Amino acid sequence: MAVIGRGKRLFEALADELRGRRDAFPGGRLDSIPTLARQAGVSKATMQKALDTLRDEGLVESFRGKGTFWKGPGNGDALDRPPRQGNSLVTLAGKLRDRVLDGTYRVGHALPKVGFISSQEGVSPDTVCAAFKILEGENLIRKHGKSWLAGRAEAARHAAIAPTHRTPRNAPAILLLVPDYPFWDKAYHEEHSGKFVQNFYLEIERMGLETHLATVSPSDSGFFAAGRPRIQALIQSLGDRYQGAMYIARDAEPGLLSWLGRFKRPVVWLDLECLVKDMDMRSIPGGSRLFRCLKDEEAAVSMALETLAGLGHRRIGFPLLRSPEFPWIAHRSAVLKECAAVYDPPLVIVENDHKEGFWHPKPWLGPEDFPGWLESFRGAKSAGKRKTLREMIPSLMDMLDKDRSARFGGPVTAILAPNDYFAHQYYLWFREMGMRVPGDVTLLSFDNNHWSRPFSISSIDFGFSDLSYQVAHIFLGDIPVKPDALHNLRSRPVLMGRDTLGAVKANR
Repeated sequence: MAVIGRGKRLFEALADELRGRRDAFPGGRLDSIPTLARQAGVSKATMQKALDTLRDEGLVESFRGKGTFWKGPGNGDALDRPPRQGNSLVTLAGKLRDRVLDGTYRVGHALPKVGFISSQEGVSPDTVCAAFKILEGENLIRKHGKSWLAGRAEAARHAAIAPTHRTPRNAPAILLLVPDYPFWDKAYHEEHSGKFVQNFYLEIERMGLETHLATVSPSDSGFFAAGRPRIQALIQSLGDRYQGAMYIARDAEPGLLSWLGRFKRPVVWLDLECLVKDMDMRSIPGGSRLFRCLKDEEAAVSMALETLAGLGHRRIGFPLLRSPEFPWIAHRSAVLKECAAVYDPPLVIVENDHKEGFWHPKPWLGPEDFPGWLESFRGAKSAGKRKTLREMIPSLMDMLDKDRSARFGGPVTAILAPNDYFAHQYYLWFREMGMRVPGDVTLLSFDNNHWSRPFSISSIDFGFSDLSYQVAHIFLGDIPVKPDALHNLRSRPVLMGRDTLGAVKANR
């Protein structure tokens, strides 16, 4: 691999190396991302960034199901020439295709008008019309009067049902499967799984499908099927209406997934823990019908680091709460270190354990409750001597203090919170300390849940809402939803940049 220049990030160096191969293979097909990543000894996410760089420069173009190809003859002045109509058409069709597949243009809804897309994308109306024709040929959109609608013609019967939000008795049906009912109740209301499940419900009902809840654990309840015999009886009673099953759980049960696959319909496992990076669903009997959907942890962490590094932060604090109840924190820490190592020089991740009782699970505290609770906590731990605010939370404040941070190699300029629950508490704590966010410290988090929004805390949204849309259409079968080679379908994280992001000041 090429020597990385000083201050250059790894994916930029990889892009430089790939760019050097262009003249030797003009118009040729590049190896797959996993192959390129393996050859370079980097992660797939890093190699994807390198290819994205080349794509933004107009050097490569990708075609779904065919691969990535070099564009043009490979001479350096190709970028100075205006793009040809053919290239503009391919690029626009690709953008529109992605918007249909990720739910930006929802099935059954009208696409923007030709004139609007023409002005927004900087192409001619003829190019937009030609792109529409390409997508129509791929069964991704259809003409309806003077409008173009997302989804193929077979989806029209579902869309016609949608305005009433009433499901006919002969509607297609989906099985929602969970370990037990308390688990379902929790999954429906938790921040992570709730975004997925609630949006999945909305999409399924919008398209006129019926849902049936069932539990793996046997139960005497007559409200829903429980245990395999009753689940099998339910599926058989649905007959041709049965469209498949979605299993919501923290751990895979290969035997159960394989058993569900015997009914010849798609089976989707919503992996709520996501502690295994790559799981080959094809290794399970019936794997061609099995799908695993999960949040893309590596992509989300990479996005967080890219955001902070772009603002000049090279020393980033990551406070830890080590507990068997939260294995995801240790997992996120490991991914964070792996992603930070690809920078040149590597980003410095400063970790310090939360050992104070302040951080352990407790009822959520709002800004009105926080000062009073803080005083009671301060008094209870003082043993006759009141601690200063700084002394109460050394695990957080030591990383920021110029003197106490010496054991870490110096102070950090940004805090990357494990999730929004912690970010919320950090934000309130900084305010009590009289610190400005982001004036004195930048704060970034994960999840984009309701705790972060009232305080404009910047957060990485894992993209569960969009993922639920794609999964719904696995069952509907009206647009092609293709997982990776291992039958994993990953979310696409999005940065929700708000008022807690700031650039590093020169005097820091």
